[in-house]
Amino acid sequence: MGNSLPARIEAAVSRGKVVVSADDDAVVALVQETIKSGRTASFYLSREQARTLRDLH
Repeated sequence: MGNSLPARIEAAVSRGKVVVSADDDAVVALVQETIKSGRTASFYLSREQARTLRDLH
């Protein structure tokens, strides 16, 4: 497998990881629901998405 972005995404997914692409509102909602549920997850957010979450709490 190459070192291109699609190849790296495929490698992550094949190891049981998830890659999500969505608009900012959907990402913020996903993070909020995960926090509310008490589940453990790591999110890598844009600065704008992180700012929106901080402003909501």
